[in-house]
Amino acid sequence: MNFYALSALINGLTSSALGIFVYLKNKKGLVNKYYGIATLFIGIWSYSYFLWQISIKEYDAFFWCRILMVGAIFIPNTYLHFVLSLLNLHKEKRKILIFNYILAIIFFILNFTPLFIKGVSPKLFFNYWPNAGILYFPFLLLVYFNCIAYAIILMFKEYKKETGIKRAQIKYVLLGAFLGFGGGATNYLLWYNIPIPPLGNILVSVGIGIMAYAIVRYRLMDITVTITRTGIFVTLYTLVLGLPFVLATLGKTWLISFLKTNWWIGPLVLMAVLATAGPSVYIFLQRRAEAILLREQRRYQETLKQAAVGMTRIRYLDKLLSLIVHILTRTVRISHSAIYLYDEKNEQYLLKAERNLKKEQITLISNKSPLIDWLKNHNEPLVYEEIKQKAQVKTNLYLKDLEQQMRVLNASVLVPSYLENKLLGLLILGDKRSGQIYTQEDLNIFSVLASQAALAIENAQFIQEVQTMQEQIAQAEKLATVGTMADGLSHQINNRLHALSMIAGDTLDTLKLTATENYPEEVKEILNQIAHALERIQSNVMQGKEVVSGLLKYSRKVRRVFQILA
Repeated sequence: MNFYALSALINGLTSSALGIFVYLKNKKGLVNKYYGIATLFIGIWSYSYFLWQISIKEYDAFFWCRILMVGAIFIPNTYLHFVLSLLNLHKEKRKILIFNYILAIIFFILNFTPLFIKGVSPKLFFNYWPNAGILYFPFLLLVYFNCIAYAIILMFKEYKKETGIKRAQIKYVLLGAFLGFGGGATNYLLWYNIPIPPLGNILVSVGIGIMAYAIVRYRLMDITVTITRTGIFVTLYTLVLGLPFVLATLGKTWLISFLKTNWWIGPLVLMAVLATAGPSVYIFLQRRAEAILLREQRRYQETLKQAAVGMTRIRYLDKLLSLIVHILTRTVRISHSAIYLYDEKNEQYLLKAERNLKKEQITLISNKSPLIDWLKNHNEPLVYEEIKQKAQVKTNLYLKDLEQQMRVLNASVLVPSYLENKLLGLLILGDKRSGQIYTQEDLNIFSVLASQAALAIENAQFIQEVQTMQEQIAQAEKLATVGTMADGLSHQINNRLHALSMIAGDTLDTLKLTATENYPEEVKEILNQIAHALERIQSNVMQGKEVVSGLLKYSRKVRRVFQILA
């Protein structure tokens, strides 16, 4: 088995496994369905390619080349159908799809005539390689390149319009297309006797894998990281499989001179050494590359970790909440942030802190809302783009309610803050200013920050409650001091009241003994008013004495006498 037969077998197994896996993830989803159909034809092409490469007879090789072209004819159409479903354009572009499927059926029929494949013959180091018929180039132009180029152009247009996860998803599918179809296209050069072998054949598996990842994963990693990982993997994979093949092909004479009939041991040992060292080298290069590519992300993640540890030292709740939104907005470089805390009295989550909010923000969230219910059941961050995409795919009313509430909250990401099993608060995050998506690592760091924030908030609330209690105790102590002074104060107050009563009484007696018959009416009226005022003074003095007496009874210790009843 040569390298090309092995790469075809790997492509076939990869396409079959990923096609079934993606389809089973969501059987009703059009994107999953048409991805599965596309991989079905890629599988036909790959398995036929493998059987062609291991064929010994010319007739068998020619037969498998024709079966191989059945897959090649329908791959571009089904791929275009998959892309249009991904972009929600399959209904709008229905006539284009029908036209391309008709073309594919026509070429499928012509595939079994000499007009498409004239036969097979030796080329380069291949025993049998197909020779293009007169209609082979029109097929490449009208079906293969036309469908793929059209799909790529549509994805570029939609990529400019979309944001968030959808934008990243399109970017991944584009990358998969360039790698997969670019690698597969290296087969067509030899059809026209251009002496370049299909070295990129193995990239078909990589392209299929990247597209599958874009479909089933919502939290996609940075595309540059994916490209780097793919590049490192392909390079090492090529070295592991390619160097022994080159040694066996070009160095066979040299190996025979040393090892005689056991010359095959040389390539085998080289492959074993490379295969053993490959994983370690891959991990080392991957870590080094990611350390460079994700330098900015690692920087703010480390800052958030340090902030999470230091938050518990802050005693004042308002200061703590303002610091959290400030650190998040500035460190992660997001558009805005906000914090909602649970109010047990009203059973609602109230807006307590915010930064850079430009849109109108609701100030409370009901404890019985679907959003809170979801967070209590799942205990993990919510990403708006994820919920939006899931709601479109599954047409679930519950998911649509979540999407609507997150949109009202202006939340790109919503992180729950738990204290044991209690949902203490919600952390609202806006979009990254860089336009990048939130990765799983980001969400993990935010969850750690939210947990530490819950502890810090509880501490701050406890300290605030203690301060309030201390103020109440101080006030109670003042009142208690007043109570201990009640006896002395009441004596002084009674003396003053008694003096007032005596003065008022003497004055009233004087007025009553005074003969006022000969006084003018105006003077009589004045004296009557004075007498009335003095009577009121005496009345208030008596009421004041009753108040003082009541205070004395309340403040004095009551002696209780217990009797044992027979």
